[in-house]
Amino acid sequence: MKRLLSYTKLVGRSIVLSAQVISVKVNSTTLGFRDSVVDRVCSGDIEAFSDIYQKYRFLVARLACNIAGPRQDLEDIVQEVFLQIYKSLGSFQKESKFSTWIYRLTVNVVLQYLRKNRKFDRVMHDSDDDAVLHESGPSPEDATFHRERRRILMDVLSTISLKKRVVFILHEIEGMEAQEIARVLGIPVLTVRTRLFYARKAVYKILMKNPAFK
Repeated sequence: MKRLLSYTKLVGRSIVLSAQVISVKVNSTTLGFRDSVVDRVCSGDIEAFSDIYQKYRFLVARLACNIAGPRQDLEDIVQEVFLQIYKSLGSFQKESKFSTWIYRLTVNVVLQYLRKNRKFDRVMHDSDDDAVLHESGPSPEDATFHRERRRILMDVLSTISLKKRVVFILHEIEGMEAQEIARVLGIPVLTVRTRLFYARKAVYKILMKNPAFK
């Protein structure tokens, strides 16, 4: 466990910085994972866990950042997610989709963390956004424009309830369909669609008043 803590702490900061500038849709159907790696981790192979970490680190950091906002303690949240993944691998049902299980656990950890830490010390916005960029990244002007759009979107999302916010993020940013969101959250599909409807209505009403989104 100490080795795991050291590993996640060592690289966690760079992953969190990346998550604050990366906001792309992910085709969740491509996020399969071999059962053999899960078996190795459950057998005590710490090195095998690094495979899981490397494969899902950006997904976890991006999702945590989108739900909680670019907070100063985001690194702690990401580390807690991977600790819970490590502890919970034994309960993973192999007939289930591994990426769906990762999403579910990440959402649960983030929501628990936010409810436990009611003081939202989340505003970091532009402090570290330039730390990690794609090799063929946008021009400085485009990067500034996109950061401003992201800042506005994060501010808007922080005004709606966590339940609606999570559904909105999973659908609009992560690219999930209602059925998969229902599996991630453990709620009926109709509930997903209802939350998404009201979340979209609230978000778009505010965003359309801002010139950056017109």
